[in-house]
Amino acid sequence: MLPILWGTNLVGRIDAKFDRNLNTLSINSVYAEPGYGDDGDIGERLSERVEDLRSFLGADKILYGKIMPEKWRKFLSGSRP
Repeated sequence: MLPILWGTNLVGRIDAKFDRNLNTLSINSVYAEPGYGDDGDIGERLSERVEDLRSFLGADKILYGKIMPEKWRKFLSGSRP
């Protein structure tokens, strides 16, 4: 699990794995710390950072699991080529 920071606050955790054979970044689950799951701004920014990680790793796509805060789901859902 990797920490999700918003400024100096720990706002959540993300379970990510890069599969070199499939060239896919899998975001298995995303958890919000209490009080932060309703903040859509965090979900939007997290989506951008996951895309940065995909680019850094050279992954062809991102696959998201089903476990994530509901307010962040619209930013972190589906698979992206």
